[in-house]
Amino acid sequence: METVSEQITNKWSILHKVFIGGITAVIIILTVATHRRNIVWHDGIILMKDIVIKSPNKSRPYENLAAEYIKSGRNQEALEYLIRAITIDPECNEAYTDIGDVLIKLNRNYEAIPFLTKSIELIPRLASSHNKLGLAYTYTGNHERAISEFQEALKINSLYLPAIVNLGNEHLERGDFNSAGHYYMKALTLDPNNADHYFNFGLLQQRMGNYREAEKLYRQALKIKPDYSEAYNNLISIVGSGTLSSLFFNLRK
Repeated sequence: METVSEQITNKWSILHKVFIGGITAVIIILTVATHRRNIVWHDGIILMKDIVIKSPNKSRPYENLAAEYIKSGRNQEALEYLIRAITIDPECNEAYTDIGDVLIKLNRNYEAIPFLTKSIELIPRLASSHNKLGLAYTYTGNHERAISEFQEALKINSLYLPAIVNLGNEHLERGDFNSAGHYYMKALTLDPNNADHYFNFGLLQQRMGNYREAEKLYRQALKIKPDYSEAYNNLISIVGSGTLSSLFFNLRK
């Protein structure tokens, strides 16, 4: 026959098991719910498609779905949904900008120009839109218009870094080294930890025949971004016959 102490102990044991069992069940239920929710939220495309289905007559869900496709590199599919967005709302500035951006990524630069132009008509004072239109003109060989758009971007925002870099690139290709240097130096001043700016300045110095300066700038780019293959290749071309092992050693200096 159980003693009173044993009975109490057994009751506490049963209650403990029931309590642990209940907590475990709650944890399992919450875990399953969280897992299901994570499946939906983890895949942004699935989530946005669900919202599009629920709101088929609103442009914003199509824009958001397109943004998810862009993130995953599926630009052609993104383009289809962006077209749907402006069909629903012809005044949707962001969609026109995104269409232009996607068309540039798809190397359909001539097609990008009217969409980016429309975006600027809707909201004229966006530096990013002027910069993207400038890129479209650059890629179609209309460099005068490209420079004009990059300059317009800087009138809106004098510190807009992409336009500053693009102006440097345009002047470099035109052989206007002084102007290119001005913009590359400004980019370095604004963003001194960006390897691309050192690479651009190094390329300028190399074209000007200032090989020592170019070498220093390429080395700095590689310190910031050790896998920067373009900077490495250009540095090799300057170093010349030096051994690779010597170059790797010196890059650490």
